[in-house]
Amino acid sequence: MSTVSTIIPTHNYGRTIGEALDSIASQKLAPAEVIVVDDGSTDNTPKVVEARKKSLPQIIYMKQERRGASAARNAGAAKATGDFLHFFDADNVLLPDFYLYLANILAENPALGAVCCQRYYRYGESSRRYAADRCWARELPLGKAMEIDNPLDTLTMLVRRSFFEELGGFNEEFPIIQDVEFAWRLLARAPVEVTPERHAVYRLHGGGLSNTDVATHIERLLQAEAAAAADRETYGALAETYLQYWLAVFYEQAGRLDEAEARLERLFAASPEHPAGHLLHVRLMLAQDREASSEAEALHVRLPECACVVATLARVRDSEGKPHEAVGLLERAVELELDDVERERHRLDLGDVLTSSGDWEEAEAVFRDVLNEAEAPDVRARALAGLAFLRAASDEQDAAEELVSAEPDEAIALRATYNLASQLEAAGYGEEAIEVFGRVAASPLAEREGLAAGAHYHLGSLYAAAGDVEQARKFLKTCLRLNPEHQRAAAVLQELLE
Repeated sequence: MSTVSTIIPTHNYGRTIGEALDSIASQKLAPAEVIVVDDGSTDNTPKVVEARKKSLPQIIYMKQERRGASAARNAGAAKATGDFLHFFDADNVLLPDFYLYLANILAENPALGAVCCQRYYRYGESSRRYAADRCWARELPLGKAMEIDNPLDTLTMLVRRSFFEELGGFNEEFPIIQDVEFAWRLLARAPVEVTPERHAVYRLHGGGLSNTDVATHIERLLQAEAAAAADRETYGALAETYLQYWLAVFYEQAGRLDEAEARLERLFAASPEHPAGHLLHVRLMLAQDREASSEAEALHVRLPECACVVATLARVRDSEGKPHEAVGLLERAVELELDDVERERHRLDLGDVLTSSGDWEEAEAVFRDVLNEAEAPDVRARALAGLAFLRAASDEQDAAEELVSAEPDEAIALRATYNLASQLEAAGYGEEAIEVFGRVAASPLAEREGLAAGAHYHLGSLYAAAGDVEQARKFLKTCLRLNPEHQRAAAVLQELLE
């Protein structure tokens, strides 16, 4: 009978590692050993691990100085004796048949290097599970899907130890995407099976990324690009596809649209038909009021059953003043979507189109249904903002404020306030938008939540449109102090200074 070694790298996850270990104790196929590699924790991790030794007597606890997750995984793998390895993070959970299901597949298929299942995810301490779906892994061959996403993440993958050792483990030179880097080399060496069943739960923490988080991701991706450049034979395709795509994504989030476009140019040179890259390109064109219909339509012809492609075409149709076509496409995207939270986001897009086309009663029903179901922070914020906008546009400003303030999570309420202000601005309610953006800019949470720079930019733009140059300059300068690379703020400020 084949055996499994579970390896858990951890750094200050005492609050969650107990639940992770409990999920291993409940496995129908028990791992031969559970190797916890404590990567310099300063919290109660050792006590929590010690307390689980009754239910998991095969726990092996190792402590090392802080060296990072890849080094911790490699240290655990060096001590492992099982035929198959599972690298399991300390804040996630396994369903009881995870090892039994995956180990049977590997045992029955000796040529396979690894097998990977799908996952659920949940938010924070919530017990509710959402189905996650990596659409590109369904729509594309695995090698092409790897240019976009990583269906072979460590949480859901069981890898044959002999292949892991042959590949030399994780590359500790990569500061980010370590699982992608390893999966890339593994896939080049051996076949891997990806199954559609879900046997693990991935925990999501917090809301959106702050400006600092986005900047950190860009910096680390650039470091990974440099590490890949040092071994182009192994990582050339990774550098020119996956890394270019994700650099473009984060440059877009940072408002650095020119740099996002430049990364997409490099991506298309290496992978001209890269679907996620073309979807991002459509978003960039919409953000700059450029014609995007032909690119969106071409994608839809290639991938007519892909929900995110259908939803993107809907955004294009709405921008062209064709709301009825947009509604039909979004309803189709909702039907096609297999990811629970992405389905909620398509429904929010539908509510936005219904709002802009004047179908307010239907829009309110959509927003309210989503709000009653949603736990994802960005989804709740958008649903709240959609409902609040309908109140504000009906001259019920107090009702709009009460609706948002009733949200118990302050970060979600603040993001909803920001979204509401954006909708007011887009609909031409300039004075109301200034008031609401002002509340965001004044909030102590705004900078931590990544909203402060954007709020100041919008305030600067609104005051500039109203002819108040002094106020406009003040807010735009604050925006640039908070985010020196905010290109739109710099452009508007330059216009005011000329």
